[in-house]
Formats: sequence, structure tokens, C-alpha cells
Amino acid sequence: MPDRNVFLSIDRFSSERSDRYVPPLDDFWKVYHSVQDDQDKLMLYCFLQTGARAHEMWRITWNDVDFFNNRIRLRSRKNRLAEWKSDWISVNDDLMQWLMRHKKATKEGTEYLWKFVRSGRRSNVCRSRVLKDFCLRAGVKEFTFHCIRHLFASILATKNVPLVEIQKMCRHTSILTTQRYVHSLITDNKKAVQALPSLEESTQKVHQPMRAQGGLTI
Repeated sequence: MPDRNVFLSIDRFSSERSDRYVPPLDDFWKVYHSVQDDQDKLMLYCFLQTGARAHEMWRITWNDVDFFNNRIRLRSRKNRLAEWKSDWISVNDDLMQWLMRHKKATKEGTEYLWKFVRSGRRSNVCRSRVLKDFCLRAGVKEFTFHCIRHLFASILATKNVPLVEIQKMCRHTSILTTQRYVHSLITDNKKAVQALPSLEESTQKVHQPMRAQGGLTI
């Protein structure tokens, strides 16, 4: 093998990075309310409240739900070493109460939260098609489970949650990744434009009399 990576001497092809589509929160709720199955509604709400990746969601077992401390454990190997890592994240009371009802309705001895999961794996393609149907039925632009993760981070940002805390909740190793996840949820920027200085304001400052020391007008 050569001592130096020969590919480093080759210029990279130019690429165009496109922003990921993040659905408005209203569109998420439209999809949520259009869903008939109670488990699917819980699944969508769980994505919104945890910001979980799809493969993390499918691997949640009942042992990963801490009802006493209101938290859920998520497993992922999304890191440089590709090692499995577990993180506990806190969730609100609404989700925990719903999970408790879901557990009571689940067959005794069931390991995983979702009935369509076997051995901690579920085809993302299959469930993505289901979500696509949900969006079509609700009459909104199609979005994916990962788009909900971006929505999760963006909602936290609009609530003035520090970026470092959002990084922790998204379980990113780099804060630069977290910055790419934060999107503006405001479609109309009229309020932002109002913060810019106007011509009237500049005119007032030009014609404002200048005062020298001692209170004398110049």
C-alpha cells in the first residue's frame, strides 16, 4: 500500500448541497390527526418528542422505557467508530402516560414497543411508504421520519434552547451537525424586516441638532 493517499491530490467534484425539507408544525399535526391507528399516532408523537432516528425508534424495547424517571433510552452506532452507544433522554408526561396505556394493551411477553418490529429491525422503506401515504391522505407535502428529527431540533431552537443542549438532545458528536439541523420555522419574515432601520429614522438622525459641551447648540 502507498504511504500517501493518492486520492488526496485529486480535486473533488463540485457539489450542490440542498437544504432538507422541514415540514411546518401545522402539517405534522395534520398528518397526526389523519392517522386512524392508535399505535401509528403514538409512533409519530414519539418521533416528535424524542427526535429519534428511525433505526433508534425501531430498536426501543420496554426495558428502554423508564416510567419512574420519565425517560427513554435510544441506541445508535452513528459515530466515527461505529460502536453501539446508548443515551437516556427525558420526555414529557403526556408521552409517558400514553406509553403506559400502550404497554397495558400490548400482549404479555412482547419485547419491542412496536408490533411491526421483529428482532429490533424494521424496513425503513416499508414504514417510509406508510408515512408517505399519511402525508398524501392529509394533503400536505411529503416528509420523512428524518424530517421530523430536523423539526424537533428547530422547535427547540425557536424556544431559545441553547445550541449545546440541542446537540445533547439530538446526540450529535459535533455541534456543526446540530447547526445544520436548525431551520427557521417562520415562513413570513415580515416581523424580521421591521427590525431593519427605515429611511425616516436616518432622516431624523441627520437633522437632529448636535450639541457641544456645555449645552450649546452647534
